[in-house]
Amino acid sequence: MQLHYVLSQCTMIDENQFEFKKDVSPLKQIRDALDLSRESFAQRLGVTTTTIYRWESGRNPATFTIPQMKKLQQLIRPLGLDISDLPDSMAVPENSHSN
Repeated sequence: MQLHYVLSQCTMIDENQFEFKKDVSPLKQIRDALDLSRESFAQRLGVTTTTIYRWESGRNPATFTIPQMKKLQQLIRPLGLDISDLPDSMAVPENSHSN
């Protein structure tokens, strides 16, 4: 009975609610979906706006500390995403630059 109560208090999220486009940085798509400026997103993750720019553009690979990953998890949860749903790279795929 306890389990039923807990489950009834949860909000169900459609797991197909968010799909990543192939020609845009996944990190930028997340930021846009959250309606956050680069500055606000950086502040919430505890990095600089330059870092966010470099991650989104692919200049540097996105690397997160454990506290930053926990913050990112909190940010993406309303989008129906979990850390395990994120692609391995947060940069724009290289083949999309050639067009």
